[in-house]
Amino acid sequence: GRDRALMDAPILTKEGEDYRLTWPNGLEAEVRYLTQGRDGPRGEVRVSSKLVGHLHQSMLNLMSGSSRDTFRKALERRDKEVDWQAHIEQICVLVVEAYRAGDPLTLLEPQLRSQESAYYISPLIPTGVPTLLYGDGGTGKSYIAAAIGRALTLGIPFAGMQAREATVAYLDWEWDDEEHRDRLYRLGSDVTYFYRQCSVPLAHQTRILGRMFDKHGIDFIIVDSLGYACGGDIRDPDVVLAFFSALRILNRTSFVVHHVPKDSKEPYGSVYIRNSVRSAWYMMRSTLPEPDSFCAALRHGKTNRGRFEQPIGLQFSFTEETTTITRTDVSRIPELGEGLSLRDRILSLLAQKPLEAKDIALELGTKQTHIAARLTELRQAKKVTNVAGIWALLDQVH
Repeated sequence: GRDRALMDAPILTKEGEDYRLTWPNGLEAEVRYLTQGRDGPRGEVRVSSKLVGHLHQSMLNLMSGSSRDTFRKALERRDKEVDWQAHIEQICVLVVEAYRAGDPLTLLEPQLRSQESAYYISPLIPTGVPTLLYGDGGTGKSYIAAAIGRALTLGIPFAGMQAREATVAYLDWEWDDEEHRDRLYRLGSDVTYFYRQCSVPLAHQTRILGRMFDKHGIDFIIVDSLGYACGGDIRDPDVVLAFFSALRILNRTSFVVHHVPKDSKEPYGSVYIRNSVRSAWYMMRSTLPEPDSFCAALRHGKTNRGRFEQPIGLQFSFTEETTTITRTDVSRIPELGEGLSLRDRILSLLAQKPLEAKDIALELGTKQTHIAARLTELRQAKKVTNVAGIWALLDQVH
């Protein structure tokens, strides 16, 4: 009878990153939000029946005997006729096997990545991977994120950096829609992008967000900020890895805002934060008092694709109704230019415009002989070129 039917093997189907099991007699189990913990895979399991509807839903460690016993007792309180121990065994064995199987093995053929599609904003945000922007609170990180969202939506440059057009979703754990409407208006009231105020961890929203993103054609997401989106102690590797697993499941290019501890220049939390992103930029703000503007610098702290980029200087300017973010020479900001080598300062200056050697020396307050020596080194390294006495970045003349 009924017990025998339940012992038949269920049909297992995968829906995105979730699993569904159905039995001949109408019982059904959904396994969602699977993560790999220290003691094995665990996820949210919901059991229901076509006859009576919902039976039980809770977290289940698929490799833990005590977790299975607790789950079984809860189901037995709802229906004592079912052999729930056998039923739960089938759930755990089949789902763990499918979860560990992963993607199939494929034959990989060499193919050079198109340079046009390599970045959403060059050189700030590479395509298809997470990019991290981290720094102290109040440095302007969220404003940059909003400005990037606007630039991508319009397909226009951000602070002089070329941007590809994208359909953007801003996932916000820090502010609210009123704050973002105000920022978007100040940056330029000529654009809208998708926005969602969030409260639960990203790892618990992958299914609903995936459906939303597919419906609206979202191909770029902004996460503000990582700590709240993780929804736990970000010093815990499991919490951090669950967040980055969720980003991988959503399979969109992402720009993630994050913070640093006091008196530190490293991202707060587990080392897996830095290890999981493919590009990371550290943001510093000048403390020089200016009533209607401030300067900031972005320094490239990590890259998994190619070279480290030169520091990027940004100037924020404010009026009663507008905010503009423009490119500036980071080497000319005393606080932010400290520690830059003379070569880096020259490259940063030439990123603004081509110059003669004497003008470079004048701008940087350095002897022209020192400038000439560094320019020779940079030309040998194929970083700069000289045409009729005018020095320029090699990229600027191609």
